Amino acid sequence: MVFNYLTGTFAKHTFSEGYHLRIPVITTPIIFETRTRYIEETSSTANRDLQNVDFQIRVLYKPDQAKLAEITSQIGINYAEKLMPPIVKEVAKTIIAQYNAQQLVSNRDLVSRDIKGALRERLLNFNILLDEVTLTHISFSKEFQKSVEEKQIAQQNAERAKYLVQKSNEIKKTTIINAERDCKTIELIGKAMNNSPSYLTLKKIETAQEVATILSTSRNQVLLNSDQLLMNVLKLE
Repeated sequence: MVFNYLTGTFAKHTFSEGYHLRIPVITTPIIFETRTRYIEETSSTANRDLQNVDFQIRVLYKPDQAKLAEITSQIGINYAEKLMPPIVKEVAKTIIAQYNAQQLVSNRDLVSRDIKGALRERLLNFNILLDEVTLTHISFSKEFQKSVEEKQIAQQNAERAKYLVQKSNEIKKTTIINAERDCKTIELIGKAMNNSPSYLTLKKIETAQEVATILSTSRNQVLLNSDQLLMNVLKLE
């Protein structure tokens, strides 16, 4: 960017990096940083719960290259040092005050986006373009953090107790179902024995077959009589 001492104005055309011609004494170049820069600000404010919040915010910004003359004439080359710290803090405090503690912790990205939107609108008035805004740190008072931790522990204990109650109820239901099934089985066996005495004989034969199968696969040799095998034909009736 070139300033003309005779007219007291800036040249309409801005120059990029490199070698350029200028008129000695009459014109002078003004070197302007147009690359994206960052600023980090730390401050504190009260949120919607009236809890004191300490925060740190990081902002990436750059000047509008088409408006460098206006920035220089209205604010100066050191526009960033003059404008950015107070505006960033003011906007961040305004947005943070709209959220409660839980929202600030769990929805930090949303808070950052809200700050970015409000800050972009403010900086456009000064021909400054905003690239990114990030809340890098949020903390509360020790007393508040302790109360939050105690609340989380209480919620976890309540959830655990609820789970244990549900598990106990499920075990109780399973036990009842198994007991009812066993009772039904016993009832059916009793009816079968009353209706057909040969049913008991059939069960003895099935049991004897199971015992014989087990013994046949065993390495030990065992001798059992027909009574022990439940196969005494004379007693099957």
